[in-house]
Amino acid sequence: MKVCMLISRFCPAVGGTETQCLRLSRELVRRGHAITILTERFDPSLRREETTDGIHIFRVGSNSVSYFIKSLLFLKRHRDFDLLHGHMIATPAIAAVIAGKLLNLPVIVKVAGAGISGEVTTSKQALMGRLKMAIVLRHAKKIVCLTAAIEEELRSIHAPPDALIRIPNGIDTHRFAPPSLEERQSARKKLGWTEGRRILYTGRLSPEKRPDLLLEAFIALAKSVPDVYLVLVGSGPERGALERRLKETDLENRITLIPTQPTVDLFYRAADLYVLPSDAEGLSNSLLEAMASGLPCVVSDTPMAREVLVNETSGLLFPIGNAETLTAQVERALADPSLSARLGQGARDRVTKAYDIEQIATKYIDLYTRVLRSGPSGES
Repeated sequence: MKVCMLISRFCPAVGGTETQCLRLSRELVRRGHAITILTERFDPSLRREETTDGIHIFRVGSNSVSYFIKSLLFLKRHRDFDLLHGHMIATPAIAAVIAGKLLNLPVIVKVAGAGISGEVTTSKQALMGRLKMAIVLRHAKKIVCLTAAIEEELRSIHAPPDALIRIPNGIDTHRFAPPSLEERQSARKKLGWTEGRRILYTGRLSPEKRPDLLLEAFIALAKSVPDVYLVLVGSGPERGALERRLKETDLENRITLIPTQPTVDLFYRAADLYVLPSDAEGLSNSLLEAMASGLPCVVSDTPMAREVLVNETSGLLFPIGNAETLTAQVERALADPSLSARLGQGARDRVTKAYDIEQIATKYIDLYTRVLRSGPSGES
C-alpha cells in the first residue's frame, strides 16, 4: 500500500503524536508498505525533502495556512497514493479530507487526546475548531480513537458510530524492555547516578501534566526518605515555575530538571520508579514506555490510566490532584521491593500483550485494507 500521513510536525520534532507517527511509519515500511509524510517545515534549516528509515518526508509551508494550500497542491501532483491518514483534528486532517474528496481517495483521521486538553474540548472553544471538527466527522471514512474516553467524547458530539474504531498507541517492546543488572548499572553510570533511588517523570512540562504536583509530593517525601532523588525530563511552559519553586527549597541537589531528550531509554533503564501525575491524558507514550521497561508506575486516576493498567497489579493509582496520596503511593512502592517488582512485571506484561507496535501496525494494515476494499464512500 501507498499511504500518505499528514501531520503538523514530524521528526526531528519530539512529541507524543510525532513519536507515534514515526513508530507506525517505520513498522509499516519494514513490512513493505510505502509511507510518505507530508508535514510543515517548522524550521528553515530542515530539508524540504528527505528519506529517513525508508520513510519519504516532504516539508511544505511554514504555518498552518501555507501548509494547507501546499498540501493540496502536493497531493494534486502526487496522485498515486492509496489512502490518506491525517493525525489529529487540525489542519493536516482538513487537508486530508478535502484532498480525499477531490481525488476520490479514502481518508482516516486519528484523534489522540481526551479531557481538558483533548481535541474535542479544545475544538469546541473556537468557531474554526468547531468547523474543523465538523468537517472531519462528516468526511473521514474512519476515525481512530486511542482510548475509550476519546471514543466516548466523539460519540457525545454525534460522531458517526460506524466510523469510530479503537486502535491504541504502540511501543517497541524490544527497545523498551527491563534491563539486566549490567545494563542498569551501565545506564546509571552514564547518567552519573552514583547513589540513591530515582523517581522519574518524562514528558511535556505543561499545566495539565501537573509536574508541579509531583514536585510538591517529592518535597514532602524527601523529609522522611533521605536517599530518594527526583528527575524530570522534559520541556514546556511550566519549567520556569518549577525552577522558581525549586530555589525556594533546600533540595536542589536532589531534584534534576533535564530538557527533552531525543531518546529516553537510558533514563528508564536507570530509574527505580516512574510517576505520571497528569490531570488529563490521551494515551501517554511515556507511561507505556516506562511500563514496557518494567518500571513500577504511580499514575493519576484518569480514564486513560484505568484503561491502560490495573491498580495494584500493573501500577498504583492516586486521585487526580491529590499530592498527599501521591506521596503515600510513591513511598509505599519504594519501601516494598517485592511490590515494586510485582508491579513492574505486571506493567511489562500488560504492554507486551496490548500495546506492542507490531500488533498495532497489524491493526492499521487491517483497517487500511478494509477501507480500500470498500472504496472512498462505501461501507466497510
